[in-house]
Amino acid sequence: EGREKREVLRDLGRSHGYLGDLQLLEGNVSKAERSYKDSEELRRDLYNVNHLDAEFRFQHARGLCNIALLERDYIGDQQKAIEYLTQTESLQTGLVKDFPEILTFSQELAYTVNSLAEIHLWIAAEKGETAGGPNLQKAEEFIDKLETKLPALPAENHRQARLLINKATVAALSNRKTEAEDLAKSASLTLLGDRDIETFGRRELVTLA
Repeated sequence: EGREKREVLRDLGRSHGYLGDLQLLEGNVSKAERSYKDSEELRRDLYNVNHLDAEFRFQHARGLCNIALLERDYIGDQQKAIEYLTQTESLQTGLVKDFPEILTFSQELAYTVNSLAEIHLWIAAEKGETAGGPNLQKAEEFIDKLETKLPALPAENHRQARLLINKATVAALSNRKTEAEDLAKSASLTLLGDRDIETFGRRELVTLA
């Protein structure tokens, strides 16, 4: 009975997440926020019951990430987005450490790290930071982590393009214009080779304009 109840709660948490996705597509941000938070609460409760369960850890991270991206792209509270993504990264890092053979865990961690770099770059651009700025440094740390510290992943054009765009943005903010242009061109060429392009956030190329 306990297992069946947990499975029902798990499915209910996922359903709230899917509902939030649909509401977001309809442009109803407030309803999507409510659905994502209901989803995250259910997923967090299951995680708290058994924080060693891989699926509960994975679903909890998914719930946190949904709210983070809503904050980033629609509500505009970048600090809250960072807080949620930092929690997401911690959970996903643990999953990758415990289950290195599961590709999905590594892919989702890479997505989160890329997203953290992007948010810090957006804040750096808003604040007019140049080389050595705190948010620019944080973004470079996440980029370095993505390139050197995470497990190697199969080649995926959209992920590589996001990384190149982040590196181009760092170069642009650091006044390395030629490097920024070369990296941005490489990102464009990478995307042209991918028929299944992941939709970028609204702010990806703002600092290269």
